[in-house]
Amino acid sequence: MTSIGDQYLNAAASEDDRLWGEPITYHRGVQSIAIAAAIRGLSEIEERTPARDDMAAELHYVTWTFAIADLTDLVGDPGTDPDWIEDADGNRFDVESVTGDQDWDYVDPERTRVMVRTSPAEE
Repeated sequence: MTSIGDQYLNAAASEDDRLWGEPITYHRGVQSIAIAAAIRGLSEIEERTPARDDMAAELHYVTWTFAIADLTDLVGDPGTDPDWIEDADGNRFDVESVTGDQDWDYVDPERTRVMVRTSPAEE
């Protein structure tokens, strides 16, 4: 009998890893792409003030991990058409860069999956 942990590891190592997340909609401007399964996470980053090392702010980001192939039909420039993610409950998360550079990172050596950093949209 296979344990739940073994089933998860086996599925995550295969093409079927999309079954292990929640549905989201990725938006860029007026375009939207449904992603069947994204894994939601939380990332905490401590940011120090350049002028004073003794001052720091703790930033919290909601992360979304999914196959980069899910975004192949997305066009446009994120600089002029900001990206955002909507979860199944209709909550909006704005895609944001942590360092001022890119707002995503590859999460596997094959570069097939990305983690996108977001923050809840202000109302």
